[in-house]
Amino acid sequence: MDHCESYAVLGEAMNAKYVCTVLVVLASAISQIGPLFAVDHQPTRQWKPTGAQNLKEGRSPEASYLLHCAGCHGRDGSGAEHAGIPPFPGFIDKFFNDEEGRLYMMHVPGVVSTSLPDYELAGLMNYVVEEWGGNESVTHFTEKEVGYLRSQDVDDVVKLRRSITQRLESEGIEMPNYPWP
Repeated sequence: MDHCESYAVLGEAMNAKYVCTVLVVLASAISQIGPLFAVDHQPTRQWKPTGAQNLKEGRSPEASYLLHCAGCHGRDGSGAEHAGIPPFPGFIDKFFNDEEGRLYMMHVPGVVSTSLPDYELAGLMNYVVEEWGGNESVTHFTEKEVGYLRSQDVDDVVKLRRSITQRLESEGIEMPNYPWP
């Protein structure tokens, strides 16, 4: 092995040592700051089950929201306009009070992809409107209605949302910006 080859081997070893050192430092740093980002999945208020929304499996609607919805809509329901995720506060009750809006809510990507049973999804949706709905009176979802709406075909959920928001806006109802084409 000549000097050039020895330096190459030494250089690879030093790079490997550097990479290992960086990984150890990063792992140590992450282990120290990780708890700062931990999510407390404990409900912030007492939930009392009623009707089809009972606590059959011991998970509150708030916990279901944190597990299935907060990743996109945020813990505060504010959504992310730049990503096409609408906010709940001030708008969600408009969809609850609209027949097509109720159908739409059962076909948004997060709802379609969840394996929640109908009774749990009804409780989750009702939690959302109770938490972020306005002053409007709304009809809560039932297990039976959720099952029925989930069984309905929706070919294009974006087109359905666009149609609903345009119709509601034409009736003078304010809607959040929805930047998807």
